[in-house]
Amino acid sequence: MTIPCDYTELDAAVALAEEKIAEYKNNTNNHFINEVWADFTNAYNAAAAIANDSARPIPILPDNSNQTMIDNATAELLRAINALTYRSHVNEPCEYDPIDNLVDDAINDIGTDNSNGQYDDDAWQDYIDALEAAQDAINQEYYVDSDGNNDNQKTIDDAMQALQDAIDALNDTANQNDPCDYTALNEAIAAADAIAENDSFTPETYQALQDALEAAKAIPTDLYNDDA
Repeated sequence: MTIPCDYTELDAAVALAEEKIAEYKNNTNNHFINEVWADFTNAYNAAAAIANDSARPIPILPDNSNQTMIDNATAELLRAINALTYRSHVNEPCEYDPIDNLVDDAINDIGTDNSNGQYDDDAWQDYIDALEAAQDAINQEYYVDSDGNNDNQKTIDDAMQALQDAIDALNDTANQNDPCDYTALNEAIAAADAIAENDSFTPETYQALQDALEAAKAIPTDLYNDDA
C-alpha cells in the first residue's frame, strides 16, 4: 500500500507567502533590502514548485526522503517569511512630506473640478494628470533602495515637480479664462422680479415668465468664458 506524503504544512506556508507577496507588492517599492527579498523569493519558488508539482502527491519512501524534502522546503520558506519581520531587513521609507503637502494644498486650493471653465482646458488636463501621478507615487509607498539606488525618491520628487509646474501654469493668467459678464442677466432677473401677476398676463404666460426666471436664477454665478 502506497502512503502519500503530507503537504498540509507546505500548502499553508505557500499560502502565507503569497499573502506576503501581495501585501508587499512583490517588493516593487523596495520595502525590504534586496538580499532578504531574494532569499524569500527563492524559498517561495522552491516550495511552490513542490506544492504545484503535477506528480503530487508523491509517496512516502522507506527512507522518508520525499517527506523530508517537503518538510525542509516548508521550514526554509517559514524561515524566509519570518525574516521579513526583522526591522533591520526593511529599508528606510522615502521622504513623502513635501509631496503630501503639495497634493493637499492643490486639492484644497484648486480642487479637481473645472466645470465652470475657469482654466484653459489643456492646462487643466495637465494639472489633473500631474495630480493623479503624484497621488499614485504616494500610494506606492516607496522605500530607499538598500543598494543606494535613489530611483524611488527621484520618482517622488519628479512627480512633485511636475505637479508644481502644472499648478504654476494654472496660476499663469494666460491659462485663466475671463469671468462671464452677468450684467445683462442680472438686469433681466431684476426686471422679471418686479413684474407682478395681474390681468395683463394669462396664467400660462405668467407661469412661463416664472419658469424662465427660475432658470435664470439657477445659472451658476462663477462661470468663465471658455475660449475652447
